[in-house]
Amino acid sequence: MNQLNTRVAQLDTRVTQNHNIATQNHNNVTQQITQLNQDMTQGFADLRVVLAATEHNTVARVANSHVNRPNVPLMALHDLATGAPIPGFPGTIAQITAMQGADVNNVLMALNLPVNGTVPERRQRLRLHIGLLAETA
Repeated sequence: MNQLNTRVAQLDTRVTQNHNIATQNHNNVTQQITQLNQDMTQGFADLRVVLAATEHNTVARVANSHVNRPNVPLMALHDLATGAPIPGFPGTIAQITAMQGADVNNVLMALNLPVNGTVPERRQRLRLHIGLLAETA
C-alpha cells in the first residue's frame, strides 16, 4: 500500500508540474497574441498616416502641376512618416530656386527621396517630385 501511495503522489506531482507548464505556455501564447495585436494596431495606424499623406501629396502634385510662375503659391506636400506638412517646404518656385543644399535635403528626406547629386540636381528632383515641370536652363 505504501508503494501505491508513493506512485500516486508521484503521479500527482507530475500532473501538477504538467498543469503548471501548460498554464505557463498558455500565458506565454496569450502575451504573444496580445503583443501581435498591439503591433498590428500600430501598423494599421501607421499605414493610415502614410495613406492619408500619399493621398494629400497626390492632390498637391496635381495642383502644383498648374503652377507656372515663380511667385504663385505651391501646395505643400506632407511628410510620409508623420502625415504633417513638411517643415521648410518651399512656398513658391522662386523659393525652390533659392533653397540651399541642407534645406533641399530636409524636404527630400521627408519624401523618402535620395539626397545625392549636386544642389541643382536635388532641386530638380524636388521640382519633379512635387509636380512641377523640369527647370530648363
